[in-house]
Amino acid sequence: MVQECLMLKSRTTRPPGGFRFRQPETGWAMPVGCTFQDAVSAIIKHRKDNPRFNLSTDPGQVAIELDEFNCALLKNNPSWCDGVSTTSFQLPPSARRQPVGVRESVAVGNPNFLQNVTVGIKVWRDWFGSGKPAEKSLA
Repeated sequence: MVQECLMLKSRTTRPPGGFRFRQPETGWAMPVGCTFQDAVSAIIKHRKDNPRFNLSTDPGQVAIELDEFNCALLKNNPSWCDGVSTTSFQLPPSARRQPVGVRESVAVGNPNFLQNVTVGIKVWRDWFGSGKPAEKSLA
């Protein structure tokens, strides 16, 4: 008997929010905007860079994990996913909080988003000050 796994109907059409993946062992999130094949390559590179976790770098296995991760995010929506899940795949808690929608928040792809915004605001204030003209000696 052949076991069928849950997978995306298409690996060329990006699902809502694009292809996403988070490696729970390292906390790494794949960059947003990758094609499916680029995503598989990025995951493999990340895993090779972190050999202590002994995670699979087999492209076929990584593709299946990417399929299952995205189908789990899409709540196995039959418009996007086919098959029956044969694994005990669970989304990591950090991925479960991410909204799934047609438009993805910038913060989803960058875990340091709020910190970066804070630094950006400080730089802007430093450049522009309070909005009042600078004294001649300072200018």
